[in-house]
Amino acid sequence: MWGLNLENPGPPFLKVTKYGRESLMAGEPNPHDPDGYMAYLKKEIPHFDETILTYATESLQAYLAGLMFSSAIMLGGASEKAFLLLLHSYANSISDPERKKKFEKDCSGGIKRKLDAFRAQVPYFRSGLPPEVNDDLDIQLDGIFNLIRNCRNDAGHPTGRQMERQLAYANLRLFIPYCKRVCDLIGYFQTHQI
Repeated sequence: MWGLNLENPGPPFLKVTKYGRESLMAGEPNPHDPDGYMAYLKKEIPHFDETILTYATESLQAYLAGLMFSSAIMLGGASEKAFLLLLHSYANSISDPERKKKFEKDCSGGIKRKLDAFRAQVPYFRSGLPPEVNDDLDIQLDGIFNLIRNCRNDAGHPTGRQMERQLAYANLRLFIPYCKRVCDLIGYFQTHQI
């Protein structure tokens, strides 16, 4: 914030606030530090899809500009793209042609139908997942995806409801572990037949 002390309350002096100090000490990705947030995202997911990165960047920029609806819509697009890449990877890992054909048919339609089709497939592969990918899979994948998707839907329809800044912040924070889990699953499906 502006100011160093009572004798120097304004520009050109700056001081770190209590919140700023806590954020710096935590060392975690913070949407208020867009460069650090994106660097952390790229470090955690080094070879991720450019569309996802583009939408996540725009979501972050909208959040910083105070455009919560725009932030929610862009993050929802990034989240959905990650999920679609996961579905494609999973479909390619299905070894039984008939089950693969049925899965692809079940995935036709909207994102809700795709999510339901993927949920139905989880018993086919869950027991083979490494523990770090399997732990809290329902929360990391299904729960976070639905939270971000619901916020995107609320923001995209003219309901008159306001998007809370804290919710947009939370979504941006949850987006990184969600994407990390999606990438871990994609990696698993690329090396395993289901």
